[in-house]
Amino acid sequence: MNGSSSKENPVVGQIHLQAHQKISHKIAYQLVDTQGKTVLNGDFLPSSNTSLSLDVQTLPNGFYYLQLQGESIQQNFKIALN
Repeated sequence: MNGSSSKENPVVGQIHLQAHQKISHKIAYQLVDTQGKTVLNGDFLPSSNTSLSLDVQTLPNGFYYLQLQGESIQQNFKIALN
């Protein structure tokens, strides 16, 4: 996603994402563990809210992949949960 970032890595408790520009279409997110299992998913609309926080307190520590996908956006982040 052009102009987005995950603020902290490793993550403790919550994943915080910030879109650096307003986008007029929904962005789907998917958090996947190293086994390929989707553990969180949903979508948000950056034109109404340029940030997103995902509560990951109940997930086991380890590595995950956060996938963002939208009309003209596709971006992946490797996330370490502590």
